[in-house]
Amino acid sequence: MMQSMPDHSPRKILLLARGGSLDGAQRQTLYLALQLPRLGYTPHLLLNADGPMRDHLHAANIPNTVLPMRGWRTLRGFLCRPFDLPRLRQCAASINPALIHACDIYKVRYALALARRLRCPTIAHVRGPVTPRDLTKHAVTRTDAVIAIASRYATAMQRAGLAANRLHVIDDAVDFDRFTPAARADSSFRREYNLHDTLAVGIVGRVEPFKKIREFAQLAQLTIQQNARAKFFVIGETADADYHRSVLHAIPDAHARQNLIFTGRRDDMPNVLAGLDVLVTLSGGSVMFEAQAVGTPVLSISHAGQFSDHTRHNETALCLHTTDMHAAADCLLQLLADPARRAALAACAQTHVQAQLSITAMVQKTVRVYDALLSPAR
Repeated sequence: MMQSMPDHSPRKILLLARGGSLDGAQRQTLYLALQLPRLGYTPHLLLNADGPMRDHLHAANIPNTVLPMRGWRTLRGFLCRPFDLPRLRQCAASINPALIHACDIYKVRYALALARRLRCPTIAHVRGPVTPRDLTKHAVTRTDAVIAIASRYATAMQRAGLAANRLHVIDDAVDFDRFTPAARADSSFRREYNLHDTLAVGIVGRVEPFKKIREFAQLAQLTIQQNARAKFFVIGETADADYHRSVLHAIPDAHARQNLIFTGRRDDMPNVLAGLDVLVTLSGGSVMFEAQAVGTPVLSISHAGQFSDHTRHNETALCLHTTDMHAAADCLLQLLADPARRAALAACAQTHVQAQLSITAMVQKTVRVYDALLSPAR
């Protein structure tokens, strides 16, 4: 960790981030980048790909550069590093940041490599569960500060030996201008799929093993067999074609398969979430908070029994610790049969997230981490 720093561009932050589609992590980084100038910081984003993320930055006149940041530990990343790293170092030197913020753990080793030349502090942003091996593999322990988006991730890192004074829990934020209760009043998603008397249950995420879409398909079959009004939606692009096929094989029942719909990627998420009667998640994610913001109740299922601080069982969500999809189906069937309970959960959750998960709060907490690292007394 670096203690002495040369003169840098005042309060300039280099954020290493994913480009491409505007998914959860990219959206959170965008929220931060858009607000930093109001608090006296100048962001420059170094992205690994072109796409909608960069388009939004351009529209807001936020400086950004696209350069390859291949997986550090992959064979391709190793072979290309002698060509990629000098270009990244040249770019970073021209920006001369006071601090480098790796917006996910896969950018941490790049952040450290750039900071070594610039002699500036680094931050690792941990956006998912990590093991002690992950901390070592991605060199998270070598950064000056670590931001975790959930207290359970921070607790796991402390148990792995990361000092508590280097850890900061900063929740993901919700854009309440987009994710608003008004979206429920006229959801074109329900009209699009003719859901007049249908109970719509959805999961949001790419079709890949991490999101546990196969388990969701099993849940769909078990539920549809007992409630013919239920229709299930997988909302997200297919990232793994073989896995997609395995999901379909997990539901041999023809009627259930007809009522499990893969929508593909959607860019109208407030409208989609508002059109659901229940959002199910088996892997967490900020989409839970966005659903809560529009007034859609959440069923959070965890194999490990770890839940977000903002999904409190029987208050702001239903939280189920199980690997048994029969038990999950029983819970979901009860919720679908009880509109008053769904409404009560939705109302409590909506009030909670509006009070706790604003973009302003997330950015202010992040800036306090920046301020501490850049303090002359450090």
